[in-house]
Amino acid sequence: MKKAAMFLFVVVVLAGIGIYITYLRLQQHEQMRGQYTQQLIQEQKQLIDEQRKKLGHVPDQLPEQKTQVNVAPSIVSRPAPAQKPMFKCDGRQYCSQMRSLAEARWFIHNCPNTKMDGNRDGEPCESDSRRNTDPNWQ
Repeated sequence: MKKAAMFLFVVVVLAGIGIYITYLRLQQHEQMRGQYTQQLIQEQKQLIDEQRKKLGHVPDQLPEQKTQVNVAPSIVSRPAPAQKPMFKCDGRQYCSQMRSLAEARWFIHNCPNTKMDGNRDGEPCESDSRRNTDPNWQ
């Protein structure tokens, strides 16, 4: 019984020493990791300082930029009162609803919510087949 108790005591002591050594190694690893992180931070700060010297004064933070929201205008531009408009905004939105290219151009420039200028270059109905086949579609 004494030998078993002594054996158990030695096993417990060796296990404790093993756990303690593992704990110390873990702490050492954490410390080395922290030092490595600090070294990387210092290197980055040095790079930033060198870049700032090359560029001159650069603020730490960029000023907030306000984003412009494109909102459809609530007021539709109209020709001068002396002129009678050739067309009027009547809710039509698509190329298939237009009778001519001139009408489509007028609509995209004067009416809200039109869907005739997919690439937004100011030229409507570019993929409409009537452009190439119908001589009245000018």
